[in-house]
Amino acid sequence: TQFLRGKSQQLLNELDRRMNEAVANMAFEEAACVRDQMKHVRLIQEQQGVSLREGDADVIVSYVRPGFACVQWVGVRGGQVLDSQVFFPTVPKAGLEQKDLEQAVFEAFIANYYFDTLDRIPECILTNQPVQEQASLEEALRARRKRTCKIQINPRGSKARWVDFAKDNLDRSVSARHASTKLIEQRYQDLQQQLSLQSITSMVCFDISHTQGQDTVASCVVFDKYGPCKSAYRRLNITGITPGDDYAAMTQAVTRYFTRLLRDGKALPELVVIDGGKGQVSMAKQALDALDVTAIKILGVAKGPARKAGLERLVLADDFQEMSWAPESPALHILQHIRDESHRFAIMAHRKKRQKTTLSSTLNIIPGIGEKRRHALLHRFGGLRELAKASREEIE
Repeated sequence: TQFLRGKSQQLLNELDRRMNEAVANMAFEEAACVRDQMKHVRLIQEQQGVSLREGDADVIVSYVRPGFACVQWVGVRGGQVLDSQVFFPTVPKAGLEQKDLEQAVFEAFIANYYFDTLDRIPECILTNQPVQEQASLEEALRARRKRTCKIQINPRGSKARWVDFAKDNLDRSVSARHASTKLIEQRYQDLQQQLSLQSITSMVCFDISHTQGQDTVASCVVFDKYGPCKSAYRRLNITGITPGDDYAAMTQAVTRYFTRLLRDGKALPELVVIDGGKGQVSMAKQALDALDVTAIKILGVAKGPARKAGLERLVLADDFQEMSWAPESPALHILQHIRDESHRFAIMAHRKKRQKTTLSSTLNIIPGIGEKRRHALLHRFGGLRELAKASREEIE
């Protein structure tokens, strides 16, 4: 909202505060995301002094190779860049020629980005690649928008500057992705050597979060060969255990997660990481043994006595002997990454559950407020705080 109102500097100040706060809390992944947001805002600021013809336009450029694709989208409204997003769709490694693969990525992006959200469709889409069946695609967009939507290929003049801007962002995104992928590969290779594994294509990490035993939640974070795979993250509400029994919570979380994988016939990870020590690792091993899943390596990551990064104690379920790796070890870095991510996701899930429980229990004590009325009130006002501010007339 601040950005759309032209208050870019206020937004940058707020992002800077959030980044410093995240660093102070050792939430380095969050700090990195905020840092990237700041870079994005500054890039847009640099381009906002350039005018475009009247009307709105979206710019779509892509870098496509077998097994890898990057799509850069830039939104121009009223002559100013208001947004920029990057996407990394999954593409096949073989089976299509280069031009067919590029066309398939472009059409799939158009379909997924616009067709289900009609108010996104602009009057003009700019791109730098040939578009097969251009007339048919324009007609499909027009039918959904109820107004004309033109696709312009390699535009000239002022519009070409927005395409160049999108291409510059695309190059940065591709370079950053490749650098990140190479770093992840190095860390995986070191982890494979340390654990004597032939390969690691995916690994999962479990963490438990609660407040004095209440509202217990387990998180399951998944890393694939590119790092965090957020679409595969899972939150598990833990029920039917003694409050505060982390061992029982871990057993339930591992059992439920792998039972679903086995039931759905999905590939199992090569490594299970547990945020905890010997006790937690033992519970995870017993849960997997009960499911007859014995080929997966189980590793616990426990904070050392000083609870500082780099001093973690590692526990393998093979022999339950504690060990430590050098603080500069690439393998330890990726374990810290997935551990911190699972901890962040668990805390976030627990806070949401606790907030929901608090809201529900507060309204439950009011005579005449049933479940349907409670849901209606929370939906209308967006939360208990806003409901408390509402007038009698608004509530009526």
